[in-house]
Amino acid sequence: MKSKSPLFVVYILLCFISLGSYFNSISNGYALDDAIVITENAYTQEGIEGIADIFKYDTFRGFFGVEGKSNLVSGGRYRPLSLMVFAIEKEIFGNSPMVGHLTNMIFFTLSVLLLFVVFKDLLISTPKGAWIAFFSALLFAVHPIHTEVVANIKGLDEILAVFFGLLSLFLSLQSIDKENWKGLLGAGVCLFLALLAKEVALAFLFIIPLGIFLFRGRDLKLTTRHGVVLSLFMVLYLTIRFSIVPWGGVEESMEFMNNPFLVWNGTQFESLSFFQRVPTILYTLILYVKLLFFPYPLTHDYYPKHIELMDVSSLWVWMSLLIYLGMVILFFQKIKKDPIISFSIFIFLSGLFLVSNLLFPVGTFMSERFLYLPSLGFCLLFGLMITRWFRLPDELFSSLKSLIKVNGRLSLVLVLLILILGGMCIHRNRAWKNNLTLFTTDIKTSSNSAKLCNAVGGEIIENYKGASSSVRNPKMQEAIGHLDRAISIHPLYYNAYLLRGNAMFYMENYEEAIRQFEFILEKNPSYEEASQNLFLSYLKVGRDYGEKRGNLSESLSYLSKAEAMNRPDYELYRLLGVAYGIKGDAQRAISYFEKARDLKPQEAGAYYNLAAAYYSAGRMDESEAAKEKMLSLDPEYLTKKQ
Repeated sequence: MKSKSPLFVVYILLCFISLGSYFNSISNGYALDDAIVITENAYTQEGIEGIADIFKYDTFRGFFGVEGKSNLVSGGRYRPLSLMVFAIEKEIFGNSPMVGHLTNMIFFTLSVLLLFVVFKDLLISTPKGAWIAFFSALLFAVHPIHTEVVANIKGLDEILAVFFGLLSLFLSLQSIDKENWKGLLGAGVCLFLALLAKEVALAFLFIIPLGIFLFRGRDLKLTTRHGVVLSLFMVLYLTIRFSIVPWGGVEESMEFMNNPFLVWNGTQFESLSFFQRVPTILYTLILYVKLLFFPYPLTHDYYPKHIELMDVSSLWVWMSLLIYLGMVILFFQKIKKDPIISFSIFIFLSGLFLVSNLLFPVGTFMSERFLYLPSLGFCLLFGLMITRWFRLPDELFSSLKSLIKVNGRLSLVLVLLILILGGMCIHRNRAWKNNLTLFTTDIKTSSNSAKLCNAVGGEIIENYKGASSSVRNPKMQEAIGHLDRAISIHPLYYNAYLLRGNAMFYMENYEEAIRQFEFILEKNPSYEEASQNLFLSYLKVGRDYGEKRGNLSESLSYLSKAEAMNRPDYELYRLLGVAYGIKGDAQRAISYFEKARDLKPQEAGAYYNLAAAYYSAGRMDESEAAKEKMLSLDPEYLTKKQ
């Protein structure tokens, strides 16, 4: 019988901790951007048949259904790999959030194991390198900053980008250590897959060569060879990407929710000055450092104005600048004598640079998911520090009992680390149950985010619009409070006005709802949803004035406004026909009833109304013909009317 690998217990422990940190997310539903990439993405919903279109178009195309949405934020989005996985899941399991969460958990766990293996192989010549790799992987498994990525199904793009990036580094090391250059081609393929998952994987194009240089003999020729091969696969990816999603970063977006670096001047938004933009970015960079050391409180939303605008007078800005300059200086100081520190800093900075807003705007001030790749560097540095702080043998432990014997204090630290950080992960996973839970949880942290205030209001409306009036109306008022807050932050937030109008509609305050929709269309005539809701509101108020209040003139006034919107609608024509019939204008009543009939020629009620109108006009033959048609469609119609 073959004996178990001495690392078997390490793999089991890392698997157990990784899965244990996210086990409760498996019962969660869809949330946040899952609609964009899964439930409301036409290509994903086609299953296997949609995969060709997933690779053919921008990631947003399947959601919006039209061209031109790829540049909502600079550069567009081309991330087909995770959507392909979602399409396969849809084909086999249907829309199953449980399957999506399980997939994330599996790939995250594999990433933790791969992180251990890669760092162990990378540091093979470093004393206690296996210990450093273990502590690094352990922290990565339990760090709460990763909950947004793992607990949100859409986060599979981040997970796959890091997984294949690490696999590319692993194969690069294998090609060197085993002198098998086919492994280098495999590394290039994995980097290509990582880029297809998410653009942030570009950082590995620089991380991998530096790792080879620092930990494989500082051979410049060897490093260059790997860099060139990996660059070829990067060029292939960029060629494909920009043939599908042309670069859209030339013109700055002036929509506040797509570009946070704007300021309201009282009448319109204008771009921040350099002396506000850069200090604000520096402020977010120090917040990233804070979240790695103290991951509380967590939120999915850092949109305006959750982050305050900064200027050069802010102490936080100068502290951030000093910290990051210190990192750069330390990188060069330690690159010869302590390369692990330099490599850790480089992973962190290169992973963060692409999403920092320094290179190009990413659509939000910051996001916790942006730390998923950079945290690899933080975890590596943590592994190094723990190894140096505690006296450890050269060989890694082979059993839990041997780990405890190695150092009792270290064992206590690890237990506390797992319990505290893992417990924070488990607690945070609960917030990702669904949109309502996530939004109402995070609004306590991001109360100054216009986007989240709007989202909370919309989700409350959606969840309570069908409730009884005693429950519905207070909830609508609550939603309106959030929407008012969103509008105070973003005065041109048309979706917030729309949702506020919807809340008024469900509270049966139709005239106020109409004012909201009319305001939107006055400012933005092409807003189709506002136009549709305004039409429905005119219809509803017109019906109420006629049927409940007996005010025929007001009824016709609102119905005429609806008619002027040029939306052919059966109910509109029916109501207009009834109104003119009551008014005694049989000919106009007939004209509207005929329009209603033409829209629904199989509707028995349309012929009932026509028969009555023809009768009032003295057109008896046509009245009888309409009545016969009605009975042929529904012989019991007259009985039902009674």
